[in-house]
Amino acid sequence: MSNKEIPTGVGAIIIVIIAMTIGSLVWIYEKNQPEINQNFSTQTLSKKIIYKNVRVSDSQIAFNFQVPINWLAETRHDRKTDKSIDLWRPFPNASVSGGENILYTDIGWKQTDFYFIDDFPSQDSYFNKLKNNTYNLANNGQWSKETVGGLSAEVFTFPVAKDANGGEIIDESYNGGKVYYINLPNTTKTLIIHKQAKGDNKFENYSKHLFGSLKFES
Repeated sequence: MSNKEIPTGVGAIIIVIIAMTIGSLVWIYEKNQPEINQNFSTQTLSKKIIYKNVRVSDSQIAFNFQVPINWLAETRHDRKTDKSIDLWRPFPNASVSGGENILYTDIGWKQTDFYFIDDFPSQDSYFNKLKNNTYNLANNGQWSKETVGGLSAEVFTFPVAKDANGGEIIDESYNGGKVYYINLPNTTKTLIIHKQAKGDNKFENYSKHLFGSLKFES
């Protein structure tokens, strides 16, 4: 080995040692860094939801609730011109929708309707037939009880269909909608709330806020 090759070999060894030292320092630095919260940017950039109040009333009772400010809302109060949609369904006293339109002759996929029905047990309507399980309207549905605006409600939930993998399929026959029956104290009326279909997570959260914010006026 020549004298010229010795310094070259020593230099190579020194370079390897320096590289290993720098690599160790970088590893120690990265190990000691705080863990980044991946949800932070999503939370800070999420839009604040602005709600508006909707008031529904007739001659005996009134209540209000909140929906997103961009939702459609129609209230009719004591208007008598529109008595029914068809032979089964009365015309609602109020409707709200997270869709592009409020519909009365077809299913509103993001729509909820409110009805004041006088002397409900004696009426021959869609809601009576549903409650009495006439014509198998309630097949595979479920009854439960909830509290809405401080009052007890009987709630019927329509079934949803399932695909081969067990995922939910929402269609007109299996829409996952809900019908709330609320007997109004000191009146002859029943409040019926018809949430026409189950929607995506955003719609369901907005609907949860609607029912949670509903308050009857004293």
